[in-house]
Amino acid sequence: MKKLKILKKFVLFFMLFYFLFCMQCSESFGSLIDCKEITKPGKYNYSNQICYIIKNTKGVSLDCNNFEISGNGKDYGILIISCENITIKNCKIRNFYYGIFINKSKKVKIENITFFNNKEGLWVENSFKISVEKINASKNVIDGLVLVNSNIIHIKNFLFQINGAGAWIENSSFIFLENGTLMKNSYGIYSLFSNDLYFENLTLVNNSLSNIFLSNSRFVKIKHSKVSGSIDGIYESNSFGINISDVVISFNDYGIYLYNSKLTRISNTSFKSNKIQGIKNFSSTFLIYNISFQNLKENKKERCPSLFKTMLNLIFSLINKNIDLIFSLFK
Repeated sequence: MKKLKILKKFVLFFMLFYFLFCMQCSESFGSLIDCKEITKPGKYNYSNQICYIIKNTKGVSLDCNNFEISGNGKDYGILIISCENITIKNCKIRNFYYGIFINKSKKVKIENITFFNNKEGLWVENSFKISVEKINASKNVIDGLVLVNSNIIHIKNFLFQINGAGAWIENSSFIFLENGTLMKNSYGIYSLFSNDLYFENLTLVNNSLSNIFLSNSRFVKIKHSKVSGSIDGIYESNSFGINISDVVISFNDYGIYLYNSKLTRISNTSFKSNKIQGIKNFSSTFLIYNISFQNLKENKKERCPSLFKTMLNLIFSLINKNIDLIFSLFK
């Protein structure tokens, strides 16, 4: 009898443990359990799924037809792994940890997607030749867009607003952001250990910490853009070969803050009503021409030693010709 009672207690304990454990498992991975898995080429339409997994395949097109994919704050809305020639379009994705997560893939097209109230909107890692167009990433807790260890990424016609960072770029190269608005994020664009970045026709406004933050970045072109309403309009730290041209920089605390950066070129740019300083320079080398300062408490003039000016102009000219040639190959 004693053995039977002990056995019953053991069984009850085991059942209780199993129940609690499985409930936790279900809660953590429930959204993945109910995912539709796509492993064969073809055209697919939204079919009332919680989420999608596309892996180890080529030639897949998924059209959500403007339906919403909604999660429980965890896992992935759409997971794309080890794929090629994938198109995702017309989706509204909210309340996942990752709205769309792309890993080890190439030639993926993301079009007409809304990312709302996820932890991360669109995450691209270890991938190349990714095209992103007509996306809205809003109120994502951490970032609207993340690019990690990825190359040749084109992002056009986008709105990133009220995220932690609008666009986070890390260890990536040949990144093109064009014709977009980044507003009311903590950082508009944050670049870390990245190179060959091209930002054109952007509106960056009221990103609280910095509109464009460049750390250990090389060969960045910022053109035909508006940068306003932040602590730092453009912040450079330990960066090299940054080219800023035809930009309006206004209503920031600092228009451009240069920290230990080399060979920055600022041309055809206007500084308007920046509260503290137009250009703040700390141990950096830069060249300016054809710029204007308006309504500044302190107008920072050129701080390049005159003996080096001719040499710097030659270096900048050679750098820009090479950068333009390289960019043209990937556009």
